[in-house]
Amino acid sequence: MSELTDKTALLKLLSARRLQCVQAELSEADEQNRQLDVRVQALELEISNLKSKLIAAHEERPAAGAGAREAMNQGPTLSAALESFIAEHKTMDRWTEKTELERRSTLGNFVEFTKDKAIGAVTRDDCMEFFARLKRLPSNAGKKAALKGKSFAELTEPGGCDGVEFPPLAAGTVNDQMNRIAGFLGWATSTNGLSINPAKGISIAKAKADSEAKKRFPFDEADLTAMLSGDYWSARRFDHAHYYWLVLLGMYTGARINELCQLHLADFSVVNGVDVISIADEDNPTARAKTASARRTVPIHDELIRLGLLRWVERLRGLGGVQLFPELKEGRDGFGTEPSKWFRRFTTRCGVWVKQEKVFHSFRVGFISQLMNRRIDQPVVAAIVGHETGTVTGDVYWNDRDVGMLQQIVNLVTYPDTVLSLVPALEDVTFTKQVNHERPKAASKAGPGSRQKRATGASRAVKKATQPDA
Repeated sequence: MSELTDKTALLKLLSARRLQCVQAELSEADEQNRQLDVRVQALELEISNLKSKLIAAHEERPAAGAGAREAMNQGPTLSAALESFIAEHKTMDRWTEKTELERRSTLGNFVEFTKDKAIGAVTRDDCMEFFARLKRLPSNAGKKAALKGKSFAELTEPGGCDGVEFPPLAAGTVNDQMNRIAGFLGWATSTNGLSINPAKGISIAKAKADSEAKKRFPFDEADLTAMLSGDYWSARRFDHAHYYWLVLLGMYTGARINELCQLHLADFSVVNGVDVISIADEDNPTARAKTASARRTVPIHDELIRLGLLRWVERLRGLGGVQLFPELKEGRDGFGTEPSKWFRRFTTRCGVWVKQEKVFHSFRVGFISQLMNRRIDQPVVAAIVGHETGTVTGDVYWNDRDVGMLQQIVNLVTYPDTVLSLVPALEDVTFTKQVNHERPKAASKAGPGSRQKRATGASRAVKKATQPDA
C-alpha cells in the first residue's frame, strides 16, 4: 500500500513539473508573438512611408519626363528617320515604286504637319490633330487643278481649302494612312528610342469604315455573256494572248490581275500528280504578292486545261520563253498596269464596266462567292485565293496542303452553259500581234543596228509559232 502511494505521489510531481514546463513554453511563445506583433507594426509603418514616397515621386514625374523628352529632342528628325525607314523597307520588303510613293506622300504630310519634329518630341496630341485633319483632306487632291500646289495644312483647314469644301477621303483610306503613320512610328519605337508609339490605335471605327468601303460585285451571267460575245471573242482574234487568257484565268483561279500578269512559265508545275500554278512564288525574283498569304499553290481548273492553257505553256517553253505574257512590261504598279486599263476599255465597250463595282476584281468576288455558297470552309477558300485565315494555325502552320483536295474544290466553280458555249479553245483563236518569246540575249560587240536586225529576225521566226494553229 505504501509503495502504491509513493508511485502516485511521484506521478503527481511529474505532472506538475510538466505543466510548469508547458506554461513556461507558452509564456515564452507569447513573448515571441508580442515581439513579432511589434515588428509587423513597424514594417507596416515602413511600407506606408514607402507608399507615400512613391506617390510623391509619381506626382513629380511630369517634370522628370519633360527633362527626358528634352534630351530625346537631340535625336533624329522625322525627315531623317523617314529616309532610313524607306531605305530599310525597300531593301527588306522589296517595295514597288508605287508603295514608296504612297508612303512618302502620307509620311511627308505628317513631317510637314509636325514641322519636322525630332522623333522623341512626337506626342499623342500631334497624332490626334493630324488624324482630325486627315479626315478633312480632299480625295484625289493631286488631281484637282484648284488644289495643286497647296500644302497639307491648307488642304485640311476647317471649312475647306480657301473656303471651298471638297469630298474628303473615304474612312478606309484615312485608316490606311493612319496605319502607315503608326507603322513608321512603331519602327521608330524600336530603332530611335521612343518609349511608346503615339499613333497606335488611332482610326475611324471599323463599322463606319466598312460601310464606306468599296463594294465590288461579281459578274453575273448577263455580264459574262456580253463580254464573251464582244469584239475579240466573236471574231476569235485577239491582239495579244493576255486578252484571251486573263478573262479565263480570272474566271477559274480567282487571282488578282497583277498576280496573273506577272506569271512565269516556271510557275506551272505538277505536285502529287496535280497540275498547279505557283502564284507569286518566292523563288521568282520579280513576283510580288499583296500579302505573305498570297504566295500559294493553286490547282489548275479542269476547264482551263481543256481550253489549252497547259498546251500554250508548253508551246512557249519550246520557244525558250520565260513569262506567260512576254508582251507585258513591268510598270509602277507591277505587270498589271496596262492590262487593267485594257480591261476597263474592253468592258466599257461591252456595257459591263461600272466604276468600283464591276471591274476585273469582280472575277475574284464571283469565284470566292461560288465556293462560300457551297459551304466550303473559309480557311480552305483563303488558301486558294491568298487571303489570311485569321488564325495562327492556318496562316503559319498549315503549309503542307493537300493539292488533291484543293483541286476538287477549285473544280466546283462552274458557269452556265450559255456562257461556256461562247468560249473557244486555244486552237480556235488567233493572236495577231507579234511577240518575241525568246529569252533576252547578251549584247554582242556588234553595233545597235545589228542587234535590231537580229531582234527583228527573231520576231519573224516566232511569228508563226505564236499562232495557236502553228
